[in-house]
Amino acid sequence: MPLIKSLNYLDIINEIFYESSDELIKYQFNCVSKFFEPLYVYRIDDDCPFTRGGDIDLIRLSGFYILKNRQLISLHFSSNTLDKFEKVFFEGSTTIPYENLLLSLVSIAWKYSFLDIYRCIERLFCISALEEFHRKLSITDSILQFSTDIEDFIDWRPKEDKSLNKIIERSPEEATNLLREIKTFINGESEGNHGDLIYKIRNSIVYFRGANEAVYSSLNDLHWDKLINSSLLIVEHWYDKYDLQLRI
Repeated sequence: MPLIKSLNYLDIINEIFYESSDELIKYQFNCVSKFFEPLYVYRIDDDCPFTRGGDIDLIRLSGFYILKNRQLISLHFSSNTLDKFEKVFFEGSTTIPYENLLLSLVSIAWKYSFLDIYRCIERLFCISALEEFHRKLSITDSILQFSTDIEDFIDWRPKEDKSLNKIIERSPEEATNLLREIKTFINGESEGNHGDLIYKIRNSIVYFRGANEAVYSSLNDLHWDKLINSSLLIVEHWYDKYDLQLRI
């Protein structure tokens, strides 16, 4: 259990860790418990949206809990972005990697918050690249399984930049409008593929080269927030569209 944030640590020394004899020290619960955050117990109803087949999705439930206790969040997300997080945790496809969204939500740095959402988008690359081919061959296996087989047998992988651009081009207008604003902020103009923008930001974080760092370091809180928001819109849209294909 975490200690309370307003705690004066000298109080612990004065009231708990004092000189004593060799006898086993017994403390009153009230003397010790006041130094810790309260412990809450919740009852989850059977019809809770975070239960599947009798099992509780603790990752989604944790995300929803944190969003209802926003003082636990370190980054300065806008209320609009936090509402989008909440909507995805509550209503999103069960195939979304919610662990990554949870890590994004509780991250202490914008770049790592973005990278965890990018990993959710990255999982869609094989579907974007192979969807038409999979349909043309009338293969009964899921696209994910089809992609795995291709990678195992012929070592083929989708080209990230092309797959990302294909996804972004067909993403909701609300998401592309936000990316257009970010592109204008960084480059002074909004023309070009917006997938290239996301890919460039991702590479500037992942690859440790001095020239790359300037790309993501130029973003301020406002535009990081817009990048996270647009990424959530993309994740929500495509995981809903590809829900069946993502079930293996």
